[in-house]
Formats: sequence, structure tokens, C-alpha cells
Amino acid sequence: MIAGIRKHQDVETPIVCHILDVTREVAVGVASVEAVEMFLSPEWIQQFKHIIHSALLLMVDANLSRPTLEVFSMVVAKSNILVWFEPVLIAKSKRIAPIVKYSIF
Repeated sequence: MIAGIRKHQDVETPIVCHILDVTREVAVGVASVEAVEMFLSPEWIQQFKHIIHSALLLMVDANLSRPTLEVFSMVVAKSNILVWFEPVLIAKSKRIAPIVKYSIF
């Protein structure tokens, strides 16, 4: 399904670049994910909650703002949907801790 894909002429697609060390672990990373943080807002999530409720599985990453993650979690908690949370980075994974109370992850 492609509903909910947002286009905006002044926003660049998020970009992530990682450099791996000799053990193939991320040594350095640079990311530009402002579009995700700016445009995937709590209001945007609420607008598509009827579509979210019909999903069998959802994947969400920690690049969403904490308020957006919270609204997403409340919407998902009202249905029987499996959710995969991608923490992205340890620092960003902490965004999910305050909202685990919704028991979706």
C-alpha cells in the first residue's frame, strides 16, 4: 500500500551513510533524516490510523520523534498488530523506553 507517502518539493530524501570497521561493525555514521522527524508527525500518523489498524505487521524506526512514536504506539495498541521496532542507534532507541507501557513491542 502506498497511501501515506508524503511528497514535498523542498525536502530531500533521508540519507544514511555508514563506514564499517574491519569486523564489519559500524565505526562511523552520518545521517540526514530531518524529513522523517519533521513530516512524520503525530498528526500525520493519526490521519492514517484506519490504514494502520488494518495492517498485519508494522515496522517503525527510532528516527521518528518521541511524540510521533507515542501516538503511533497508542494507535497500534488498540489493535492486534505485530510491531517491529528498529532502534537505529542506541541513543535513539531510548526514545521507545517511555512508551513501552503500551505493550506493543
